[in-house]
Amino acid sequence: MGINPDLAAKLGRVGLSDREILCGQVYQIPDRRVSFPETEEQRSQGKGTHDSRYAVVVQGDESLSDPTNLCVLVVPTTTRGAGAAGPKPRFAIPLSCGDGNLPRDCLALADMVQPILKTDLTHYCGSLTPKKFEEIQTVLLVLLGHLSPST
Repeated sequence: MGINPDLAAKLGRVGLSDREILCGQVYQIPDRRVSFPETEEQRSQGKGTHDSRYAVVVQGDESLSDPTNLCVLVVPTTTRGAGAAGPKPRFAIPLSCGDGNLPRDCLALADMVQPILKTDLTHYCGSLTPKKFEEIQTVLLVLLGHLSPST
């Protein structure tokens, strides 16, 4: 399917077509754009929103280069539980301070993968190493049933 040149030009004028977004990149995004399903109990306790949080782009590079595609799939991160000595959530991948230029240790929440607008990728931080990004990809494949958890 070809890209509509008129639409691509219009998107270029608003700053979307010249951005190079690649899978494995880490961005700061507005926290209000991230959706976390909550139980009634969790809702009553309050999520505690922040101005922003970090997210890892997990969408394939080919679809990211299409300037008419306004959304991107990301895995949001959380610092909650990242430093605790106890067990981590099953589908959370530990990221260390410095991975993708992250300012602190956190967990990439693979089971919370979701679309956001490309315009909500407010600040590019860096890219994960191929090995660290492969950990996220592996967990996503397990979640989607394409890979056995024991693999």
